[in-house]
Amino acid sequence: SLGEACWPSRLFSQTQYDNIEADDALNAVSVSVVGTANASNTGDTTDVSVTTSAWVGQTYLQDNAENPTAVIVKAYVASGTVTMGCRIYRTSGGLPTGSPLSSGKVEVTVTTAAEVTINIESHAPGAVYAASSRTNAIVIYDTGETVGSGLKVRRGGTDYADGQHVTSADGGTTWAAGTGDMYFKTYMGGY
Repeated sequence: SLGEACWPSRLFSQTQYDNIEADDALNAVSVSVVGTANASNTGDTTDVSVTTSAWVGQTYLQDNAENPTAVIVKAYVASGTVTMGCRIYRTSGGLPTGSPLSSGKVEVTVTTAAEVTINIESHAPGAVYAASSRTNAIVIYDTGETVGSGLKVRRGGTDYADGQHVTSADGGTTWAAGTGDMYFKTYMGGY
């Protein structure tokens, strides 16, 4: 019996440890998501290109006071490996604002759209989901850390009532509302 195993700064039970497995499609380790499902949207009809300067995001309603542990999006690359970054921001006027509250990254090598899990760490524990600011934004971008091309995420088809798709053409300096909400899932707690 392994009892509890330590895996990237988190403790998992035996059952959760048994669910950690190599995922050749992602060329990384796939870890069962720990935490409680929060907001999600299943829109999945259109590709959106993501680069080091063309960022995309989705605002969403946070319905509990726990810190985030993971975000899932549908993503793929044209070739090679792309390190996809994910940040969570507060919003103002329906758009991301300020410094990131949480972040994480994962290498993407799949060449057809698939769910990709990004484990995220909070930079502001306890302050991430203050009652006065419960609409936050997931932001996806190419970190530029690996050699690959054509990172895309999926959006469209299903509207998410509690948020909107957002885009930035200048690496997150300015934002605009987009159309067709992103495919996403958020998970909270679990530490």
